[in-house]
Amino acid sequence: MTVTADRLEAIIGGSPATLVARIDHQAAAADAGLQMDPATVLIFGNPQIGTPLMQADPRAALDLPLRVLVWQQDGQTNVGYLSVQALADRHDLDDSQHALDSMAQALDRMTDGAVAAE
Repeated sequence: MTVTADRLEAIIGGSPATLVARIDHQAAAADAGLQMDPATVLIFGNPQIGTPLMQADPRAALDLPLRVLVWQQDGQTNVGYLSVQALADRHDLDDSQHALDSMAQALDRMTDGAVAAE
């Protein structure tokens, strides 16, 4: 699981996007005396793509920058995120198709690259 999160972080680092934060939920749980399976959220974005969406509807900032969850469940590594279409539907971004397409392509490319060796 950590290898996948590390791979995604490296892919983000080699892209026009900026990593904003990496949150290790398992470590936070351990600090609180609790146990949970590994789960890491990477938060990242590219203002060239995200800003037009927030200009179209400032509420899109609730879901931007993007977040990808990498978690382990039953010994299997999983990767998940809010789809770009769900973002568009949630914030009525129908007039921002170019930015949405760019975001979807980047997100797919990054997550596909992170899981390619799994």
